[in-house]
Amino acid sequence: MNHHAYLRFGLVLALPMLCLAGLAHAQELLEVEQEKTFVYEEPNPLSAVVRRLYVGELVQAVERVRNAENAEWLKLRLGAEQIGFARAERFVHATGLPATRWRPGFIARDEKPFGVGAGMYAETFGPTLRVRYLFFTRLGVELAPGLVMDNYKVKGRSLSLTAVSHILLYNLTPVIGVGIVTLSYAEDISTLNIWGVYTQGGLEWMMENGFFLYAGVTFVRSLAIDVSYTWEDNANLHPVPNKFGNVGSHISDNTFYVIHPSVTVGFGF
Repeated sequence: MNHHAYLRFGLVLALPMLCLAGLAHAQELLEVEQEKTFVYEEPNPLSAVVRRLYVGELVQAVERVRNAENAEWLKLRLGAEQIGFARAERFVHATGLPATRWRPGFIARDEKPFGVGAGMYAETFGPTLRVRYLFFTRLGVELAPGLVMDNYKVKGRSLSLTAVSHILLYNLTPVIGVGIVTLSYAEDISTLNIWGVYTQGGLEWMMENGFFLYAGVTFVRSLAIDVSYTWEDNANLHPVPNKFGNVGSHISDNTFYVIHPSVTVGFGF
């Protein structure tokens, strides 16, 4: 048998021995079980203390050794270079670690400043299209054109411009707003025109994909009211009606005021 054959034969015998040695020095993940667990420079309680461990703390053991008194100690790796020794009976094998899915916190409205939604009732007594833009996470503007309806018939139009504020930095937040509104109601040859201030308050919930739901109440109070009318011909003026349906029922002492619930479903992007 030549020199190379002896070398190959020696490697075949040595590989199982190396594997067994690796298993003997396999690293272990252990958990501290007892209070006042100290790590020493040597496997001797009289040597200098390197560190104190606390119950529940996880450590990495690289080797199990026995000292002169035949007590079992663990050789612990405390960092990239630091090594220490602790009594083996103070540790147990780590059975498992609590796992939670981590993700960075964010505010949906901050990433989706534009919003478009369909609203109902509020200052319009009918459907509205609400378009908003948040200049900041908590502050923005909203434009809402809509229709004024009475008995399921379109009687006029409305338009509001509102400064809105989302108070909390969460997906669910109170929302307040204040702005101006104008609405009209047509009856025969006459049209009721109202200019007023508009306030709202409620809650909005926005999902991560951008869909949001708002529910609240709105309050409108008139600043000015007038009635415009047309001539049937050049000679005869038709009388101006003194009632304008549901809108007119909210006028008292030449002042229009109303409180209505409002609901908006929309999408932010």
